[in-house]
Amino acid sequence: TGSGDGVRWAPKLAEELRYLSQNISNADFRPTNQAREVQTILNERVIQYRGEFNRLFEEDVAQFNRNLLERNLAPLISDLD
Repeated sequence: TGSGDGVRWAPKLAEELRYLSQNISNADFRPTNQAREVQTILNERVIQYRGEFNRLFEEDVAQFNRNLLERNLAPLISDLD
């Protein structure tokens, strides 16, 4: 694992979900057990990444904005403020 792996997780996950979705929607038969297992794994990753993203904005960006305001600097623009 390289240091840039964290940067590629979300795009790679999106590509895996897109691939899985296309194969399921174009299939003549029900999804295999393996495809269902992959779907479960990818759904868990989406939930994890969404939680990490929400925490970043709700906690880290909010604290960063408070620090900027204390220094009389403009805060970051965020829909969550």
